[in-house]
Amino acid sequence: MLTSPSAGKAPGKSTLADRCKLETLSGLMKHVMETQCSLQVDPRNFVPAYVTRLKTATDTATDVLFDPLAVNVYHRKNELPQAPRSDEQSTVRFDPSWGLSNRAAVHGFVKMKNFWFMVLQGAHLPTDSSWPRGAGMYPTNLKPEAHHHRSKWVSFHSLVVPEETAGSGVPLIGSALLGFPSFRFILDGKEISVSAD
Repeated sequence: MLTSPSAGKAPGKSTLADRCKLETLSGLMKHVMETQCSLQVDPRNFVPAYVTRLKTATDTATDVLFDPLAVNVYHRKNELPQAPRSDEQSTVRFDPSWGLSNRAAVHGFVKMKNFWFMVLQGAHLPTDSSWPRGAGMYPTNLKPEAHHHRSKWVSFHSLVVPEETAGSGVPLIGSALLGFPSFRFILDGKEISVSAD
């Protein structure tokens, strides 16, 4: 996970070259890794998502799964989350049931396949029934030799409810950064807009 370094360049006046680097998501990632800074977001600008870790009976998900981590993104309220999609923009945003204020600190970023996942500090899974939880059991994650189990696998997506495990580290709750042309962040108190790569 990418997080801000503990020591680095002191915040000061930015140059034109620095500001140009911050126009893209990859430029922002590079800046966050190299510079000690404060990065926040307005949660109402982002789509809620979380990552689940899947285990099979043999305790090695790699036997039947392409990836043991599944990203669950909400596309509509009152519906189960889905796998991330870049072809259709989601219509839902974070609300108070996720435990976030109007400015949420970014804990870090995780590279998931071909997109970045932003982890928000203090976020938790909602208990509100308008946010039903899914376990991340998507048929596209099954390897060909297990594909005959896809209908059973998909049914468990709604039957198995993921929970946060106390003491297991920072939960990967935040937003998958895809499906939108740009994203707005608050870097060291100033709002910036970065384009998706």
